[in-house]
Amino acid sequence: MVHKLSIWIGIGVALAFITLSLLYNLRPVTASSFPGGFATQGVATTTLVGPLNVTTLYTARTSCASRVIGTNGAAIQVIFDDPSDGNLASTTFSGVKGFWQAASSTTVYDSGLYGCGRLQAIASASTTITTAEFR
Repeated sequence: MVHKLSIWIGIGVALAFITLSLLYNLRPVTASSFPGGFATQGVATTTLVGPLNVTTLYTARTSCASRVIGTNGAAIQVIFDDPSDGNLASTTFSGVKGFWQAASSTTVYDSGLYGCGRLQAIASASTTITTAEFR
């Protein structure tokens, strides 16, 4: 009888340990991909982007689900910027600094791939873009 009781206690302790381990691993991690469920739209803007200056679309955040950019008549270069690199005043296009997004396109930048850091853009010609951030 004592032997059966100790087996059941051992099974109960093992199940409690497994449950607590799974619950611990479900906590969100800062600057990671969205943990699931439905994201809500946090910010939506229309911004004029020109060829002579870098425009900051979003400042760095600790978390977000994704960022969406829709372009109109001109291509833009999207820059995922690190403010510590010291190259904030550059007004030239560079394949190293960012990614090109075609004119008349909409692109979703998932936080799992691109993070939630500062997001900037510069255009090949003056254009209006629409952006949205989901949290």
